[in-house]
Amino acid sequence: MERILVSACLMGRRVRYDGGAKTSSDQRLAAWRREGRLVAFCPEVQGGLPVPRPAAEIEGGAGGAAVLDGR
Repeated sequence: MERILVSACLMGRRVRYDGGAKTSSDQRLAAWRREGRLVAFCPEVQGGLPVPRPAAEIEGGAGGAAVLDGR
Protein backbone atom coordinates (compact mmCIF):
# COMPACT_ATOMS: atom_id res chain seq x y z
CA MET A 1 0.00 0.00 0.00
CA GLU A 2 1.29 3.44 -0.91
CA ARG A 3 1.59 5.75 2.12
CA ILE A 4 0.79 9.47 1.96
CA LEU A 5 2.53 12.13 4.05
CA VAL A 6 0.05 14.75 5.26
CA SER A 7 0.30 17.75 7.56
CA ALA A 8 -0.54 16.75 11.13
CA CYS A 9 -2.72 19.83 11.66
CA LEU A 10 -4.96 18.74 8.76
CA MET A 11 -5.49 15.47 10.62
CA GLY A 12 -6.77 17.30 13.69
CA ARG A 13 -3.59 17.34 15.73
CA ARG A 14 -3.17 20.52 17.75
CA VAL A 15 0.28 21.45 16.46
CA ARG A 16 -0.32 24.83 14.80
CA TYR A 17 1.49 27.93 16.00
CA ASP A 18 -1.56 28.91 18.07
CA GLY A 19 -1.98 25.45 19.59
CA GLY A 20 -4.93 24.64 17.35
CA ALA A 21 -5.62 22.33 14.45
CA LYS A 22 -6.83 22.97 10.91
CA THR A 23 -8.79 19.74 10.50
CA SER A 24 -9.71 18.98 6.91
CA SER A 25 -13.10 17.61 5.94
CA ASP A 26 -11.89 16.55 2.49
CA GLN A 27 -13.52 13.24 1.56
CA ARG A 28 -10.45 11.87 -0.22
CA LEU A 29 -8.34 12.51 2.88
CA ALA A 30 -11.01 10.81 5.00
CA ALA A 31 -10.98 7.75 2.71
CA TRP A 32 -7.19 7.49 2.85
CA ARG A 33 -7.36 7.79 6.63
CA ARG A 34 -9.82 4.89 6.85
CA GLU A 35 -7.50 2.86 4.62
CA GLY A 36 -4.59 3.56 6.99
CA ARG A 37 -2.56 5.21 4.24
CA LEU A 38 -1.80 8.52 5.94
CA VAL A 39 1.34 9.44 7.83
CA ALA A 40 0.72 12.63 9.84
CA PHE A 41 3.75 14.89 10.12
CA CYS A 42 4.43 18.39 11.41
CA PRO A 43 7.75 19.76 10.13
CA GLU A 44 7.74 22.66 12.59
CA VAL A 45 7.38 20.38 15.62
CA GLN A 46 9.89 17.88 14.23
CA GLY A 47 12.28 20.79 13.76
CA GLY A 48 12.04 21.57 17.47
CA LEU A 49 9.58 24.47 17.51
CA PRO A 50 7.20 24.61 20.49
CA VAL A 51 3.40 24.59 20.49
CA PRO A 52 2.17 27.24 20.81
CA ARG A 53 4.79 29.47 19.18
CA PRO A 54 4.94 32.98 17.75
CA ALA A 55 3.39 33.31 14.31
CA ALA A 56 5.93 33.34 11.49
CA GLU A 57 4.86 35.68 8.74
CA ILE A 58 6.19 38.59 6.74
CA GLU A 59 4.10 41.60 7.68
CA GLY A 60 3.14 44.32 5.26
CA GLY A 61 4.84 42.75 2.28
CA ALA A 62 8.30 43.63 3.63
CA GLY A 63 9.86 40.84 1.60
CA GLY A 64 12.59 38.30 2.18
CA ALA A 65 15.46 40.82 2.31
CA ALA A 66 13.84 42.60 5.27
CA VAL A 67 13.42 39.32 7.11
CA LEU A 68 17.05 38.36 6.56
CA ASP A 69 18.11 41.80 7.81
CA GLY A 70 16.16 41.20 11.04
CA ARG A 71 13.42 43.69 10.25
